[in-house]
Amino acid sequence: MSGSSGWASQTDEVTAGTDGPTPRPWWTRNVKVLSAVSLLQDAASELLYPILPIFLTSVLGAPAAIVGLIEGLAEAAASATRLVAGRLADRYPRRRLVGAGYGLAALGKVFIAFAGAWPAVLVGRCVDRLGKGVRGPPRDSLLVEGVPAEARGRVFGVHRTADTAGAVIGPLAGLALYELLDHQLRLLLLAAVVPAVASALLVLAVRERPRPRLDRRGLLPRGLRPALAGVRRLFRPPPGTGRGFRRVAAVLVAFGLVNVPDALVLLHLNQVGFGVAAVILAYVGYNLVYAGASYPAGVLVDRVGPRRVFGVGLDDVFKWEE
Repeated sequence: MSGSSGWASQTDEVTAGTDGPTPRPWWTRNVKVLSAVSLLQDAASELLYPILPIFLTSVLGAPAAIVGLIEGLAEAAASATRLVAGRLADRYPRRRLVGAGYGLAALGKVFIAFAGAWPAVLVGRCVDRLGKGVRGPPRDSLLVEGVPAEARGRVFGVHRTADTAGAVIGPLAGLALYELLDHQLRLLLLAAVVPAVASALLVLAVRERPRPRLDRRGLLPRGLRPALAGVRRLFRPPPGTGRGFRRVAAVLVAFGLVNVPDALVLLHLNQVGFGVAAVILAYVGYNLVYAGASYPAGVLVDRVGPRRVFGVGLDDVFKWEE
């Protein structure tokens, strides 16, 4: 089989048959809506993100170490809530959890926009990342609802492309506003709230198939001791997970320990002489590469499996860190 025909067999493009065009079975309403939601939210987050380290150090007077502290605690908040969110998504309507997650992200950006000192930024970033942790598992579940297993890689590839397209649009819009608003960083932070709120409202267009009434007994028990036991259960690995789950979790923890936050890289660029505009453009270039690689990586996952593609991605990152 030639390369072109092999590629065609792996893509679900619209094909004309005797009965007219056949839609791609994986291109569902939820894929479209949630991709648009992520684009708007990431446009808001990434409008704010490249200028936040500069805002913290130049406007609020925080030392560089505080930038690392804020990002570390914010990502810890997101990671700690993902397992809990997954358990909740098995028992509660997923669309409500997704909406709550995006709503928290918008609220976090409001905290940051009105921050007068770095602790308020810490609160805002943690609330924002809590929202990310809450929305992630139920959103991913809704993304693949009704999607054939052999097409899930490209679903996540499309979603990640849309998400990262927002990370290109947001900084470019921020750069334009930075010039129009006479280099006022706080006004840029306020502007980031608008697409964040819009993304939360767009979640209302997501559809969720009705499920049987779910057993919620013991999830939030009354009394201190039962409640503490319930919290411990929420953080335990799901039943039926074996060594494979633990191995993947260990790899992700190791990666998180050695990975340098993007915020510190952006701050370093500013410290070595990059102006605000140059820092934003450098970040846009990074996200363009990310967006361009996402869908091809998803198609590749459907062809060769996720383990190899995931391993190659981690290998490249570790080499970069060295």
